[in-house]
Amino acid sequence: MAEQCSLDETKEILYEIIDTYSAILKGSNKEIAIKAKKCIRRFRDAYLQGYKLSGSYARVRIKGRLTVGYVCSSEESFPFTEAVWRKLHNYRLANSIEYFEDHPEEIDAFRETEKKCIKEIKNALSQKPIEECRSLEHVKLAFDMMVNLAHSIFSFDAETSFNPELKWFETNPWKLPRGKSMLIDYWYNIPLKLRPIGHAVLEKLASHKIETVENLLELRREVEEWTPSVDKGSS
Repeated sequence: MAEQCSLDETKEILYEIIDTYSAILKGSNKEIAIKAKKCIRRFRDAYLQGYKLSGSYARVRIKGRLTVGYVCSSEESFPFTEAVWRKLHNYRLANSIEYFEDHPEEIDAFRETEKKCIKEIKNALSQKPIEECRSLEHVKLAFDMMVNLAHSIFSFDAETSFNPELKWFETNPWKLPRGKSMLIDYWYNIPLKLRPIGHAVLEKLASHKIETVENLLELRREVEEWTPSVDKGSS
């Protein structure tokens, strides 16, 4: 297992995110691309070092890989993986239970299917890396998807969460449930005692309180002022 981040490393992760949003608000296309891709590379490296959702339900694992594929490459469609996720997603919608809880006899056979999903995503990462993406809109959406990757257990709260007519990346709307983000909880190995302050920053970024570059500078200064005492008493 990778080592958990220190306070300084946690700050650096959040600086990258805040600074990218500053570039977006300033409308500096070149700066947006550079800063967003830097953040995304960190996310991709975490994925390649070890998939943090490997123990989740198959539906969650597959949705996570789809997200990685979109965020970390310039590819926008993953036909095989999307079809696999849609089957699991629709079953959960219709039956209020995970597919393999109802069909445990199919778990072993599914391992080969999942390997094909993994291969499809990894091919996108190697053949169409985000570094080569020339669509600024894709980069900005990918960055937003990465930062606002909400904890899967809260996806049921969203009214459109299981709308079968929507595309896979629209089924979990841009909405950060209070206190939870897979980016903080899973991907970056931020220790438990530092997660509350990490979540607080992402919650502010997802709120209407951040409307100007100055708002972001204030948030950055807030992070800069954190000392080891911020984690006392946290859990």
